[in-house]
Amino acid sequence: MHRCPNSSISTIQVLNTRFTEFVVDQEILIPFQQLLSTACLHRGEAYRHGGEEFLILLPNHAAEEVKQFAELLRGRIEAKEFSVGENSLRITISIGIALWPKHGEKLDALIGKANRAEHAAKAKGKNRIEAYDESTA
Repeated sequence: MHRCPNSSISTIQVLNTRFTEFVVDQEILIPFQQLLSTACLHRGEAYRHGGEEFLILLPNHAAEEVKQFAELLRGRIEAKEFSVGENSLRITISIGIALWPKHGEKLDALIGKANRAEHAAKAKGKNRIEAYDESTA
């Protein structure tokens, strides 16, 4: 089974306003992508999917393993200090999880459902993880 956590940085618009999109891309999003890629070693793959959205594919993992991984990742991101010029800051992420084939056979369907779960996480206060279910539809 493939699992599809979708995540986005919760405060990206504020950061873009404060530092400019170019600086945020270079100083936060690239190191963020590297952190995701390192965390995914031997588990799956991490991809940038739009501006501040990232897609992680975790093949052959049970649903509970995916939730545990997502929580570990959420905690690592929250604890990491990112440097922007002389500023040191922390960011948070919201993660939505969709499961293959339970929530869809095609990648587009999985991404859509992971996005809905991510939006549900943000609606509940950000810096959270939500797995897709019919109530998030």
